[in-house]
Amino acid sequence: MKFSSVVAFATLLFFATNLWGQNLVVNGDFESDTYTVFPGYSGGGNPDNISGWVGTGNNGINPFFAEQNPSSILGWTRNENSSGQIGINPIVDGSSPFADNGDVDGGVMFLQGIASAFQEVQGLTIGEDYLLQVEYNARNCCGDVPAVALEINGELSDQFPDPEEFDADDIFPVEDGFWWLSEIAFTADAETVLIEFFTEPLDGGDATFTIDNVELRSATGGDNLIVNGDFEDSLDAFSVFPGYLGTGGTGESSPFNDNGNNDTQIAFLQNTASIEQTIEGLTPGVEYTVSFDFNARNCCGGLPVPELSIDDEPIDMFSEEAGVVEPVEEGDWHSFETTFTAESDFADIRIQNASDQDGSDSSFLIDNVFVGLPVSGCNPNTMGDIDGDGTVAFADFLILSSNFGSEVPDHTFGDIDCDGEVNFADFLINSANFGASVSGTQTVPEPSSIWMLLCACCLLVRRTRRTLI
Repeated sequence: MKFSSVVAFATLLFFATNLWGQNLVVNGDFESDTYTVFPGYSGGGNPDNISGWVGTGNNGINPFFAEQNPSSILGWTRNENSSGQIGINPIVDGSSPFADNGDVDGGVMFLQGIASAFQEVQGLTIGEDYLLQVEYNARNCCGDVPAVALEINGELSDQFPDPEEFDADDIFPVEDGFWWLSEIAFTADAETVLIEFFTEPLDGGDATFTIDNVELRSATGGDNLIVNGDFEDSLDAFSVFPGYLGTGGTGESSPFNDNGNNDTQIAFLQNTASIEQTIEGLTPGVEYTVSFDFNARNCCGGLPVPELSIDDEPIDMFSEEAGVVEPVEEGDWHSFETTFTAESDFADIRIQNASDQDGSDSSFLIDNVFVGLPVSGCNPNTMGDIDGDGTVAFADFLILSSNFGSEVPDHTFGDIDCDGEVNFADFLINSANFGASVSGTQTVPEPSSIWMLLCACCLLVRRTRRTLI
């Protein structure tokens, strides 16, 4: 090989090593955006499109990072046996879907469905008489009414709800005017007392019990011993509709990414939806790799039927039998890889989903979309680490150079791309990762590594073709 040829190859190598393994997809790992609105759909308070992609249908990002309401109401504890919801109305923007009738002034606590909340009150005097007062109401909505109860130290009170107003334990909305008021007298037998409110829908539907201005005072007067009985403390912390207790602080939620071992940001396509990107920087006639990880949401009765197309040409179905993708449930996601030959300097990549054959709700999950020069050989974990010691080093180069120009049986002789021959293509892979620890992804070396290997490449010109098979 003449010196001019070495210089020409050096120039090619400098540029090639900066392209080898480079991902031409913009935001292929879907980490560029922060979605904050449930359940992670694009638009509606989240970005209109996933960065780098153009979407149709219900597409979006999980997890989303949403502001959440406090996880508790000051002074009150949600009974762990509650299957329903507890919260505060109104929220910061004034919305009050549960306290929707009667004269309401300030915050109220609501118990929706089957729920209960209690407070252990301190500071009573044994043998002294006390009066508990409660204002309460029912939500004027949703076709059912709450059946309510009050327990004092575990004993059911027969004075709640007010027997003069109600024949049974179910209550109805006041609609206009003051809320219902009950007064329950008792004598303290300890320095503490447990006050607990219960509710459940009368007919098993949607019903909500609302409570306000809970007061416990000595029968002779004095301070209210109930903490936050008017539900005004921390009222300005409830900002997320409709006022349910949350997880506290900023919440991370992934309703679509519900199975498998992927805890990074992912894209989802629900029912008939797609994302598309124009990949630029291709070289006509060059073969490129397309790969990505995928999964299905483990929910809602349907399974996705996805499709990959390049320049509107569908790629052979990459999913399981009949084109339907099953959730992995546990472990790593499914992976797909194929190649295509560029016809121009750009290509349109589209990933789309259709509902299951029966039209049920289905979601297709996507991550780590890659388009670039091939990065894997017959053993995708070698990446130039020919001797398998975990590092691409000069020892690997010596193996490659000693067999340069030869037909060999496998990658252990230096045939990294497994085309049956040790050639410059293998040298490119080795040099692109020179000095790196192998972790399954090729890296671009520092310029000093490239030029060090260029000096070594002069050794290759003296090699002649040999056959080791």
